[in-house]
Amino acid sequence: MHACHFGVDWTGPILVVDDDLATREMVVAMLREERIRARSVESVDEALKALGQGAYDAILSDVRMPGKDGFTLLRELRDRGDRIPVILMTSFATSETAHDARAAGAFDCLLKPFSRSALTEMVRRAIDAKATVDDPIACT
Repeated sequence: MHACHFGVDWTGPILVVDDDLATREMVVAMLREERIRARSVESVDEALKALGQGAYDAILSDVRMPGKDGFTLLRELRDRGDRIPVILMTSFATSETAHDARAAGAFDCLLKPFSRSALTEMVRRAIDAKATVDDPIACT
């Protein structure tokens, strides 16, 4: 059950997964400027550990990372039945990449570089989508 917090206009938290420190810091800063709480990690293994320690409203993950990539993270989440919205970020998007991302269960694909407005619009849509699959909200 969720509690309503009237007067609090922050949303999230969002988990940002990218091996590039500058990208992680930029994405987290953009989200925080839009009052969206965010945490960042540099690998799929760290993301899975973070997800085991707390709940997130959505995940923003780079596609290309050393070791396990964004598609691996997405498959591992879906294999264990986790329906959290995952937005895959890539600098190398093609129509095939976007199709593969959706076929694998991604919420959407975001092409780098992206604007703050494109990022926050997609994240807010993902948060809204998660709210529709979670338990009904009950205000107490």
